[in-house]
Amino acid sequence: MSILALIIALVAIIVATLALVIQNRHIAKTAAQQEAWERAQQSHLRTWAIQQERHITDLETRFTAEFKEIHEARRKWGDNRRHTVRDVGTRLSGGSHKVALRARTGLHPAH
Repeated sequence: MSILALIIALVAIIVATLALVIQNRHIAKTAAQQEAWERAQQSHLRTWAIQQERHITDLETRFTAEFKEIHEARRKWGDNRRHTVRDVGTRLSGGSHKVALRARTGLHPAH
């Protein structure tokens, strides 16, 4: 029976070796899949980061343009307000001269 035991031991070693080879191939395949997944995730992350940077840049550009528009509108409004106040002041001062002239001449506005 020693030959039979040797054959059984030899078959067991061959089967164990085949199992280890299969297991190593499976581990290598799984590792390759994991590495590919990690590379894909890194690529997606880089793409997302680039898109976010572009989006932020677009928003900054839009906000800057809108701020400039608002600033210019406010400046124009202030200029118009100053002109209006000056015009009203001129009219009022011209009107006070007329009232003073009428008072001195004794002329009263017709009602």
